[in-house]
Amino acid sequence: MFQGGPVQLDSALGLVAVPGDPPDPTGVRRLFGGVALVDLDTPPVLVAPELTGLRIFAGYAGWSPGQLEEEIATGSWFVVEGEGRDAFTDHPHDLWQHVLRRQREPLRWMAWYPPDPTLN
Repeated sequence: MFQGGPVQLDSALGLVAVPGDPPDPTGVRRLFGGVALVDLDTPPVLVAPELTGLRIFAGYAGWSPGQLEEEIATGSWFVVEGEGRDAFTDHPHDLWQHVLRRQREPLRWMAWYPPDPTLN
């Protein structure tokens, strides 16, 4: 179980890896490539044999209309291409650095940025 959030930490979302092309298993809605959401109320016997990865997140992030676009425009977010395997990495605590290291410079340099720059 992973913590999403900060919205509705008492709810859960299931992110799954689905190999192959549609049609998708019952209770699965593909987002991109082999990454999909699974309805956690779907009986596991119907969906589990069709999946190659699962992550459950408590809570989710949410924005008011236009908020995310505004934050991106002001440089508050790095927008980069994701890879389907990112969501199911065996090393989730290293994901931030791993994704940044495959970017072009100067963004790539952020992979080595200290957690608290005031202590640098």
